[in-house]
Amino acid sequence: MSTRILLSRLKAHPLALTLFGACFGAVVLLAAHNRLTGDAVILPNGMVVKKQLGARTALFSTDGMTRLASNIEFVCFNDRYVWVESLDRNETGLFDNISNSRVSSSSLSDMYRLSGLTGNRRACNGYSTSMLGPELLFDGNKPPFQPSCDSQNIANPSLKQRGWFDRPCTE
Repeated sequence: MSTRILLSRLKAHPLALTLFGACFGAVVLLAAHNRLTGDAVILPNGMVVKKQLGARTALFSTDGMTRLASNIEFVCFNDRYVWVESLDRNETGLFDNISNSRVSSSSLSDMYRLSGLTGNRRACNGYSTSMLGPELLFDGNKPPFQPSCDSQNIANPSLKQRGWFDRPCTE
């Protein structure tokens, strides 16, 4: 059916024209939303790191919808926890994939001990031995925008998602 015939039939039925316009608009908005929100990666613990509008990177719960922290500068993660260093220091903290929320504790050392992640801006005892910029995690990155192969924490026997180490890295 040609476009001209389709449009003439839609004009004859105002409700059909309205529905067609709404559907077309929804498709355009969905495409724009996907383009603007950019990449996403699911961490081994099920939490999601996404690029958002303005190239900001955020941490989302395991449902992929609930934002937990934004403006991520560095991440460290294992099979349960994610430590986030945010440009907005109010969003820096430890997040638990079981409660899908921030771990509240008065002591940083308690959080590091609880999570098994190292409490140092440079060091990590998760899937990486160093804190990573979140943009290094996205699929399709080419060197030098990939994590270092030397930083993979293969020696940590507590990590269960061993396939994570098959991801591309830079020698």
